[in-house]
Amino acid sequence: MTARNFNLTGGSWFNDGYSLYTDEQGTGPDSNGVYRWDMKKTGTHLFSGAGNSFFTFTPGTTSSNGVWYAGGTTTRNAGVITTTGGQNDTWNEGDAFVNGVVPTSGGGSGATIDDAVGSLSNTPSFSEMDVSISALSPGGSDYAYKVFLDNVLLDTKVNHVEGTQSQYVVPYPASGQYGAWDLTVTQLSTVSIKHLRRLTLVEPTTSSSSTKKKVSCNFW
Repeated sequence: MTARNFNLTGGSWFNDGYSLYTDEQGTGPDSNGVYRWDMKKTGTHLFSGAGNSFFTFTPGTTSSNGVWYAGGTTTRNAGVITTTGGQNDTWNEGDAFVNGVVPTSGGGSGATIDDAVGSLSNTPSFSEMDVSISALSPGGSDYAYKVFLDNVLLDTKVNHVEGTQSQYVVPYPASGQYGAWDLTVTQLSTVSIKHLRRLTLVEPTTSSSSTKKKVSCNFW
């Protein structure tokens, strides 16, 4: 996961015009797994030099129990962090990381199979199926995203990267494209399965009065 510059939303430092920057600290964690920012305004750092950061974040086991230090301890309420050292400065935790994905000690965002989101859609050429996996979806080698046509497995994708939108195509099989397409996700370690989307392609019928064919899609 990647740290980024962000703004405070209230408090004394906010009123003094400070914002948080990674330019001296780097956007990744240090050798101890800690993310660092320094405060500055009008180009002047509060503390200068790499490692002399004022804000730090140590990832926790989930996206909601990491530890912030900002000149003192902090509290968390629904993703809003507040300093407790008398400054009462606040910021949105997700603002500190690219795509709002808060890192965990396991390297992910803490998303679970319940957070998985995906979609299916015809390509303009009607020769393959578009598959999209949401940035909210958990990734890594423990999650397998599978595409079926009438319960026959056509494709499996693993190592989806959390915080990114994953898109790819599945060619129609030789037997044809018609039937019930399904996108599911399986957590391999627990064998938990979640159904994400169904798209049914119905074979058109040809009437005696017209030779035109249409494909109708029923969403479920």
